[in-house]
Amino acid sequence: TVDEWTAATLNYPLTVGDHMWTDRGSRTELELGSIFLRLAPATEFSVINLDDRLAQLRLTQGAMAIRVRSLAPDEAIEVDTPSGAVSLLRPGFYRVDVTESGDASTVTVRSGEADVTAGAGATPVRAQEALTIAADQQMTPSAAARTDDFEDWCLARDRRVDTSATARYVPPDMIGYADLDQYG
Repeated sequence: TVDEWTAATLNYPLTVGDHMWTDRGSRTELELGSIFLRLAPATEFSVINLDDRLAQLRLTQGAMAIRVRSLAPDEAIEVDTPSGAVSLLRPGFYRVDVTESGDASTVTVRSGEADVTAGAGATPVRAQEALTIAADQQMTPSAAARTDDFEDWCLARDRRVDTSATARYVPPDMIGYADLDQYG
């Protein structure tokens, strides 16, 4: 219902219909239980549908890294882009990039497995593979490119969570538990 962008605050809860923009020189991290979403600078993101079993997200431009720690058989994670839809099928580390003009998307699977649907069919993307979808729905597979500064930051955040001392005392899907380490 807001017509203008407003600054989000730390621990701001998101819900269906919310939109987020990370400005140039900024990044953000979102926790959805056992799913970590990290947005690169100049990224536009929306929550389409969200409940205990489904996370349906939209990436309009920019880059998003997704770490899925666990995924039950009845849970689904989908990232919609202007070029197609990405379904994450297993726990793993994924990246989705959309050009600023929105005319192409690239899905990179570092670990895990995804299905990319564009046009008339779905194409699997496995670990260390990438798939680019053009505006005309043409899909081009390739090997995953090297990590960049954004992904390196994401992987460092994952290591922080994975090595958290607090994890011994709380369930792994408790939101924010890794933040407790810095407070003793």
